[in-house]
Amino acid sequence: MNFGAAVDVAIGLILLYLLLGLIVASGNEFVAQIFDMRARHLKGALSAMVSGRTNDGKAALDKLLEHPFLAVAGKVSRSGPFGFAAGFGTYVPSYLKTADFASALGSTIRATALPEAIAAVVARLPVGDLKTRLQATTPDRIVAAVRDLADGADEAKLKALLSLDLGGAIDHLPDGDFRSTLQALRAKAAASATGVEKEIEAWFDTMMERVSGAYKRSMNIVGLLIGLGLAIAINADTFRIGETLWKDEALRASVVKFADGYLDCRKLAGTEKDKAKACDAPETAWGTLQKLPIGWGDATWATLWTEGGLARAILGWLVTALALSLGAPFWFDMLSKAMNLRAALSPQQASSRAAKTRSGNP
Repeated sequence: MNFGAAVDVAIGLILLYLLLGLIVASGNEFVAQIFDMRARHLKGALSAMVSGRTNDGKAALDKLLEHPFLAVAGKVSRSGPFGFAAGFGTYVPSYLKTADFASALGSTIRATALPEAIAAVVARLPVGDLKTRLQATTPDRIVAAVRDLADGADEAKLKALLSLDLGGAIDHLPDGDFRSTLQALRAKAAASATGVEKEIEAWFDTMMERVSGAYKRSMNIVGLLIGLGLAIAINADTFRIGETLWKDEALRASVVKFADGYLDCRKLAGTEKDKAKACDAPETAWGTLQKLPIGWGDATWATLWTEGGLARAILGWLVTALALSLGAPFWFDMLSKAMNLRAALSPQQASSRAAKTRSGNP
């Protein structure tokens, strides 16, 4: 077996996966922006954290999503031509800082608990006309009246007036998963001598790690589907391409030469993003891919409908799609290793050929 030729075929296939992977990556990013995938995953996590299984935190979730830290950032992140609001009109950012979430949730908890806390204060008043009139008034109107009486007192002043800190506000939330979770965080904070806010931040960080994993899995599925569609569209059959490269020495040499030039381009680009983008541009990738045995032609269609031709093509497309799902960075690293292996083999092959010539063997 010609090991050097096998390495060159491997380089050709790796180059194919790398270049197609760049196109798939662009498609992934386009889909992520069009469908607001990052914001949707973030909103799903916030809903799971605050609304809970019993939906007891629905009011708190609505207030949280309306908080300036989320609403303003969400509008800014959706200012592009294809952006639209995740969650049917509710602006949600694609990224949220831990400290901003803790601050927003703290404000939300207090705002949600204040009416209940005021109702509890009213319930403790002595029986009389004042208590009767206050009980006939909604807590929200009482909050507004107290603010007016306090000459526009902000939430912090009103909280101080009612002696309602974050830890105390938790007990005035509706009974359910959200309140139970916050009570557990409060107990953990008391045991470890840390503030409730710090425990909320740690809770958020843990959830964001899970969201990141879920987002990556979702985009891997999207990438697999895009890769499969691309492989079928351009007939990127791994088996047919590998067989063609094995039989065509001139094509192998051309592909290896381009792979070497591509790596040189990336090395020269270094850390300069603009130059690296020029090397990885989808149009550059497509121009190179046309040198490989891909695409649809009369001969290809004829082969496809021979006995076993369609099954082999489907398997070849699936292999290509699975390879593309590994991502362009993976195949770039593999290309570098394959080129290094080829460079190491070249002197050995030259010495072997020279020895055969001296011994009179072809």
